[in-house]
Amino acid sequence: MNSTVKILIGILLIAACMDIMKYKIPNWCMFPGIATGLFLTWQQQGGQGLFMTILQIMVIFAVFYPFYLLGGMGAGDVKLFMLLGSYLEKEQLFTCIMAAMLLAGAGCVIKILFSKQCRKHLKDMFFYIRKIIMTGVVTDNMPVAGKAATIRLAVPVLCSVLLYADVGKAWL
Repeated sequence: MNSTVKILIGILLIAACMDIMKYKIPNWCMFPGIATGLFLTWQQQGGQGLFMTILQIMVIFAVFYPFYLLGGMGAGDVKLFMLLGSYLEKEQLFTCIMAAMLLAGAGCVIKILFSKQCRKHLKDMFFYIRKIIMTGVVTDNMPVAGKAATIRLAVPVLCSVLLYADVGKAWL
């Protein structure tokens, strides 16, 4: 495993710990991490590689920021994917994002199965959506999930990079 991937994993470990402890991924972790990824890209691939990486980060932002605006993910999650974009090439990036989403989906199913609060929120959302469909009226009283029903992406993103980097073989 090269040093670039080790740096990415270190930053993701910090982000995952912060997300678990504080439900927030701080900018002091993400922005220097992205800047480091850009610097390493420039150092290894030159100006053209840096341009392509910046373009990749902009595409990631354009794709995921609307989900943040709709409340489907946090700003830290968008920055996590931008961080990945600053270190990984597009094939690696796509693989890691898809793996992270699958892992997060599996975590969501587990939370629904084992958390009474999550099941209640899912039931409330079902009835809210049913009411909208039947009446055609969107109201402001949409059910709000508590922190226990929140799906955090930092750990699935870290796991996806660890799986992709094949850390077990690299460190044995």
